[in-house]
Amino acid sequence: MGNISIPQDLRALLQDNSLSAAVVAISKTGEELFFEGYGKVHEDGKIVDRGSIFWLSSMSKLITTLAILRCISEGQITLDEDATRFLPELASLPILYQSNTGKLCTKPRTTPITIRHLLTHQSGCGLAFLHPTLLQYAQENGLMIDVGNPIEYINSDLLDKVVTATLNRLPLCFEPGSGPFLYGSGFDWIGQLVSTLSGQPLETYVQNHICQPLGLTDTSMLFSEIPGTIEENWVRPKTYDTAAESFKTVAADLPRHGIASGSHGFYSSPSDFSKILSVILNSEIASKIGINESVWKEITEPQLINTDASGPESMYACMNGSVRHLFGVASLPATTTFDMGLGGAITKNDIDGMRNKSTYGWHGISNTLFWADREAGIAGAVLTNSFPTADDRLVALARWFEKKAYSTRSDSQIG
Repeated sequence: MGNISIPQDLRALLQDNSLSAAVVAISKTGEELFFEGYGKVHEDGKIVDRGSIFWLSSMSKLITTLAILRCISEGQITLDEDATRFLPELASLPILYQSNTGKLCTKPRTTPITIRHLLTHQSGCGLAFLHPTLLQYAQENGLMIDVGNPIEYINSDLLDKVVTATLNRLPLCFEPGSGPFLYGSGFDWIGQLVSTLSGQPLETYVQNHICQPLGLTDTSMLFSEIPGTIEENWVRPKTYDTAAESFKTVAADLPRHGIASGSHGFYSSPSDFSKILSVILNSEIASKIGINESVWKEITEPQLINTDASGPESMYACMNGSVRHLFGVASLPATTTFDMGLGGAITKNDIDGMRNKSTYGWHGISNTLFWADREAGIAGAVLTNSFPTADDRLVALARWFEKKAYSTRSDSQIG
């Protein structure tokens, strides 16, 4: 079982240190089952190790999810409570629609925006560059930010500008709970909500109530909060050079984001992120950060409201169609079907040699991904800072690693 050979083309990239990445798998108890670091932190730096710092990109949503679930466990708010009670800026956002003449118009929202909606991409909150109608509205109203190359999220203040342009200014794409699965800004609003409920910035709340109890030292939205010499540990961004058939480092300054983005603002290390994953696997570990048993169980329960697979605009159809190109989906067989849990997707079928039904996971634009399989008692993460998203070589790495992790678990009988 343990002899899961690495694809030959991927082996060449790993052997010449072209790719900088880390893979880590843990058991239900949090014990490390498998770790490998590939390449260097930067061209003149050390080999990637357990303490190397990666941008989590959209895997940041997991941390923000844990923060709000702690608030729910403490009774500060419920999953089905209207978030606009606490967020007047969110309450003011209208619904975007297209008139019979083709003109884009807005109308008042009539449906509550619940925490559940925000955690499962069912709120109607969108990102302009991912939604054609919202993009048109943003362009017509001078609200569009040119996202350019995704690497610019790391290399400039573009992330701050995108968040600012989205929150408080763009209308909802549909009444909450009524439209297709829509990747958007819901987790930025969740981050705002955590701050409102706690009276603390999201960063402070996460440090006090998640990082400290779990013993995390490399996880933050602020580089200045990560101890040690960050220049030595931060994995520089890379992009694949087709002509050279290798990944090349992109010139980048140390990130200095000024906005706390609950959607994609966190940085972390393989060591820290594996501890975060242990919360999803083990309710006893979840209790250390104040998440109770009933809330913990809800994380991997199916959450999509509109599961009519026949309608092209249904959430179920979108989740199992238009998102197939995303990194965390591309590494799985085409027959895999999905639903949404709280803060992440869940698979609806077993995958031979890989994850089981109801496995929870997510991914990021910088080719990061994770999964947490409660049935098997195993979780894993792939961390890179490389582009383009869902690059074939990185998809191959993710697929190989997941199979390797499950075979390693089987051989060691740990779980």
